[in-house]
Amino acid sequence: MGVSIFYRRCPATNRYLASYPATPSGAEPTSLVPVSGTCVPHSQAQGGSAPRMHCNAEGEWMVPVGGCICEEGYEPNQNRSACLALQTMERWERRGVTPASPPAQPVSPSFTPPSPGPSGIRLALPREFDGTEAGCQGFLLQLELYLATVYPAPSGRESVAALVSCLSGKALEWANTVWGEEEEVLDHFKDVSST
Repeated sequence: MGVSIFYRRCPATNRYLASYPATPSGAEPTSLVPVSGTCVPHSQAQGGSAPRMHCNAEGEWMVPVGGCICEEGYEPNQNRSACLALQTMERWERRGVTPASPPAQPVSPSFTPPSPGPSGIRLALPREFDGTEAGCQGFLLQLELYLATVYPAPSGRESVAALVSCLSGKALEWANTVWGEEEEVLDHFKDVSST
């Protein structure tokens, strides 16, 4: 004769910028097991007390109490499971790379966040592009699709500003050079995106 023992548990997870270990659920159907979490790297407890969640009898996490916030220079990722370093010009300069000239303000004062076009579709800007040749065509396609759905249509300068806001690494270094050149180049998105 053999005996098997089964139990439910909440899986290890990162939520609300905190890590929680795998935890066995309570024995009763209505039990909630409180579990203290630890803030993910580059974050600190909000309000000074450790974040908590509860593991229910079904093995699901619920009832978050408190949370963590990212430290200065970091921002939460999309699902709030980690703090990522800000990819700003300041951070780039701290690594010892000095741009040829500081970039001008990329967005004109009259620019307002895009509204969905007549169809109601709203796309997000493409992810950051670091200048690798393999990703260039895909990045430009995504950016052109995004710009095609912005209503009202952005000016050439606003389109160039959107392009520059998505750049990092060597691509951002290149943009600093272009941004410091002739002023009228910045009004022609097709010219800038094809160089």
